[in-house]
This record gives sequence, structure tokens and C-alpha cells, in this order.
Amino acid sequence: MTSRTFNTPTTPATKDEWLTPPDIIRALGEFDLDPCAPVKRPWDMANNHYSIADNGMELPWFGRVWLNPPYGDETFKWISRGAAHGNAMCLIFARTETKGFHNEVWNKADAIFFFKGRLKFFHVNGREADGAANAPSCIVAYGPSNVEALRSASAKGLLRGRFIPLKSATPPALSPPAMHDDPLPATLPFADFSQHSAFLPGDIPLFRA
Repeated sequence: MTSRTFNTPTTPATKDEWLTPPDIIRALGEFDLDPCAPVKRPWDMANNHYSIADNGMELPWFGRVWLNPPYGDETFKWISRGAAHGNAMCLIFARTETKGFHNEVWNKADAIFFFKGRLKFFHVNGREADGAANAPSCIVAYGPSNVEALRSASAKGLLRGRFIPLKSATPPALSPPAMHDDPLPATLPFADFSQHSAFLPGDIPLFRA
């Protein structure tokens, strides 16, 4: 991620760049592109990277994309691009009530993973930050393969938190109810009164609750 990120921890010496914890990347598998990567990084987030010098928003995106987008007003522009790309995972704050989250996550994403506790991000020199992020984080998945990767990482305990499918959780449509003018079956189980009843009128049993 470049510039201040949506997950920037609050520290006395706030930096412009914070790195995704490498355990998260390892848990989710290989990515083809990180379009908002730091210029200098101690580890790769993907096989290919665009930095702030490349202006990754304007360049072609391809394959499976990892996003830890810039902080602030630009965040959901990147998320929107990831949703349109259709094969992306995005690490953002779990600001579930915001308009951007409603528009780009609740309305478009295939699954979300909410982390238990707050994450610690890393400096560009590879050192873990002293403080945790100033809000809870989540990973948003677009595309079926990313849903399965997120589900698998959660099930294996590689990520601590709660996996929530979205589109795949929609219940199937119910069959329409039978109409009153549907044809009746050829035969119905009517009682046959041609045979003598097993009970005489005076023998009808009485039932009490």
C-alpha cells in the first residue's frame, strides 16, 4: 500500500507506508498483482507490483489481485476497481456502517472475513509496529476462488476471526405455491360408506383432552 493506508496504526511517529502482515498473504495463497504496493518492501505481496510511482489505478489489472489500499477518501475507489475486476481480495477497516462499505462491500462482495482483535502492521523495513491498528480490520473477497481461499484459511485456523459468505449465503428461491385451480388427482382417498362401520352409533368413543 502507498501513502497513509486505511489501516494505518495510530503511533507517535506515523508513517506514510504500512505493510500487510506477511502471515496474511501466506494464508491466502499466491497473488498475481498488488496495484498499490510500497516502493520499497521487505517482502512481496504478489508476483507483480505497482507502486505510487506507477499510478496503479490507471494501469491494467490482471489475474488475482491483492489490495491494501491507500487511506482516506481514495479507499473505496480502489475497492470499486477491485469489485469491477472480479478477482480480488481487499484488506480494509471494518467500517461496516459507511456509505462506501455499503456500496462496494455489502452490495458487491462475495464474502468477508472479520479479524478477531486488531491487526499489527509492519514498517517498510520489515519491523512490526509497536501499536495495533486504530480500528478492526476485515478482508473482502470478490470472485469464487477468493471466497474459497478465505473460507479455507479460516477453517484451518490460519486467520483468526469469522468468515461470512455473502452472495453464496442467499437462500434458494422457493417454489411457487400450488394454485387453487390445479387439477385434482384422478383418485382421492374418500371413505367407502358402502361397507358397515366398525362402530355402531352408540359405540363412538369419546375423547377428552
